[in-house]
Amino acid sequence: MYTGDCPVIEDTGTVGNLRYLLLRVPRGEDLGPAWSEMVGEERADVAEQLGFALADLHQRTINGLQRDGWAGFVPRRRKELLQRHRAGGVPPVWSRQFEPFLDGIEHDDPDRLLPLHTKLSFPTVQIRHRPGGWLLSGVSDFECAMLGPREFDIAWTALSVARGKRRFVRSLLDGAQVEYEHHDLELQRRLLQMVLLHPDLDLARWMRRLGVPRTATLDALARHWFPM
Repeated sequence: MYTGDCPVIEDTGTVGNLRYLLLRVPRGEDLGPAWSEMVGEERADVAEQLGFALADLHQRTINGLQRDGWAGFVPRRRKELLQRHRAGGVPPVWSRQFEPFLDGIEHDDPDRLLPLHTKLSFPTVQIRHRPGGWLLSGVSDFECAMLGPREFDIAWTALSVARGKRRFVRSLLDGAQVEYEHHDLELQRRLLQMVLLHPDLDLARWMRRLGVPRTATLDALARHWFPM
């Protein structure tokens, strides 16, 4: 169970035509700068804590989120995907694979959709150093809450934090209580599908950062970015 903090509402009100929300944010420093200070198994331990945090979020009940939102979100993102990433410089050898690779995922069982953070990563997590290691102390972020499959959350955190490192991918999955096997292509494909749908994805940038496999298929890219 995740034991960190989230922002606490201290006050709300109106100034002129504007409404405001005053929050008390968790103590700690951003994960990004702290990540570079970690040694040994500390990064793997933090990756597992991130997985725990996601698992904790996904077990909660949040009222007011539409269960049919995912079914509408996926077609919109698929429609935007090709145009956006072509304009961003993604070679056609990759972009022409998008449509068949994403077929069917908008039909996930609505009863299995969970509350998502959507961007748990370096800028959104607070962490503190204590005797014995680093502790995930809280999450401080505004994102568009939505219901969706848990892999949507896990995929973005794996991409942005684990960055193709098998040890960190596994630690995140373990913390998130995801069962997987060695070289689990089905799960790897699922994670890449979720990443492709993410509104903040700059695919060409991530291809430059993490590299691409010699075999120019999305299955190979899924194995390369999410090793297990």
